[in-house]
Amino acid sequence: KSFCWSHMNSVGDVGSLSKIYNSFFTYTKNGKRRGTFVNCVASLFWGAQMVYDAQNRQNPYALLEEIAATGFPSTMLLFSSSRILGRHETCLGLLKIVRDLRGQGYTVKRNDVVAGIKYLNLIAGLSILDMKSEQEIRDLLRNFYRRYYCQRA
Repeated sequence: KSFCWSHMNSVGDVGSLSKIYNSFFTYTKNGKRRGTFVNCVASLFWGAQMVYDAQNRQNPYALLEEIAATGFPSTMLLFSSSRILGRHETCLGLLKIVRDLRGQGYTVKRNDVVAGIKYLNLIAGLSILDMKSEQEIRDLLRNFYRRYYCQRA
């Protein structure tokens, strides 16, 4: 038996044991898919999986900063709840546009990311988003955010 498992069993208090189990192992109270993103260890894996950009040879995980900028746990939960971002090219397209917008001086908050995801959901209802390349998704989002920020100014 491992030290961690022995320690968990020696805690004795069922409430404490449950807290440890739920924070470090699979937590399925609100569903298995959500549980894998809420779990503290698994969310790090999924965060790295979602942002991995093979085209960026210098730092393939550079887009992780975009997730962390709006609060890593809440953004991971947001991304996990959106099936539209399950396709890697779509997720990279969104994160790269967010990075570009921040580079242009915009303050991109969580609600702004949610608006982009909602827009992608609308587009997916009108066209086959899975057939679009990452660049096409970035172009769609660039046009959307141009209008989005002009209306807010």
